[in-house]
Amino acid sequence: QAGYLKKLIESRPYLNRVPDTTIIAEGQGGRKHYIAAFRDSANKYMMIYIPTAVTFKVNTSLIKSKKLVTTWFDPRTGSYTKPVRIKNTQQVAFSTPKTSDEDWVLIIDRN
Repeated sequence: QAGYLKKLIESRPYLNRVPDTTIIAEGQGGRKHYIAAFRDSANKYMMIYIPTAVTFKVNTSLIKSKKLVTTWFDPRTGSYTKPVRIKNTQQVAFSTPKTSDEDWVLIIDRN
């Protein structure tokens, strides 16, 4: 499992990665429910690790694009969902996929 997650994180440049707690606008949990997030310094993408099933809101205002591409990554299997294009409304609500109650990564890219 950690191998798939490491591969995902290493798939993007390392040096311009910025941990950013302001990405999570609503739904941040404590301890074992804590949502970790980072973005690149050019605000082209965000990656958000969600440890448990939850609905949360993401502050997408840092990504200067009218459209976003969202993809869910399952670190247990290394598989991705089909990318979905959405409107960038500056704050977007997401719920983890229903296939499992734990461990998901949401990837948000500028379109």
